[in-house]
Amino acid sequence: MIGWNNVRGNTVKWEEVYLKDYANVGEAIRGLSDFFRCYNEERLHSALGNRTPYEVYYGEVAASQPTPKTEEGIHLKHVS
Repeated sequence: MIGWNNVRGNTVKWEEVYLKDYANVGEAIRGLSDFFRCYNEERLHSALGNRTPYEVYYGEVAASQPTPKTEEGIHLKHVS
């Protein structure tokens, strides 16, 4: 059985890393940050009932709130 982290690792490699030619570390951080934001907040997952991981973890109400700002290419979330 393939572990969840292994599947996610393959997803990020095939859908982001292998397709990009990052010029520097900062560009890689921005690209990966954008990928994980989309993967967690926008991409629907059939295993989660066609919801996003963000919706499942934070609840349906939190998903309707505006996305928090990013700082230095890292996506930040404020949990109250």
